[in-house]
Amino acid sequence: MAWIDLPALTGGSLLGIFFFGGLWLTVRIILPASRPGLWFMASMALRTATTLAGFVVIAGGSSTRLLCCTTGFVAAKMLLVGIAGHGSRSNGNNRPNREGPCI
Repeated sequence: MAWIDLPALTGGSLLGIFFFGGLWLTVRIILPASRPGLWFMASMALRTATTLAGFVVIAGGSSTRLLCCTTGFVAAKMLLVGIAGHGSRSNGNNRPNREGPCI
C-alpha cells in the first residue's frame, strides 16, 4: 500500500488552486461591482460545491486518498498565499505593510 497517492495529491492541489484562485478573482471582480454581495455568495456557492464534489470523487471512499487530497489542497493554499503575499502593499506612510495575507 502506497503512503502517498500522487493523483489524489495532484487533484487536491488543483482543487485548491481552483478554490483560492477563484476567491482571488472574486475579490478583484466585486470591488467595482454594483452588487458585490450577490457576486460573493454566488462565487462561494459555486467554489464550495465544486470543491466538495471534487473531494468526494477523488477520495472515492479511501481515507488515504482523502488525506492526500486534503494535503494537496492545503499546499496549494500555502503556495497561493505566498505568491499573493509578495505584492507591493502600502499602509499609507510609504512603508511596506507588515501584516500577512488574510486568506
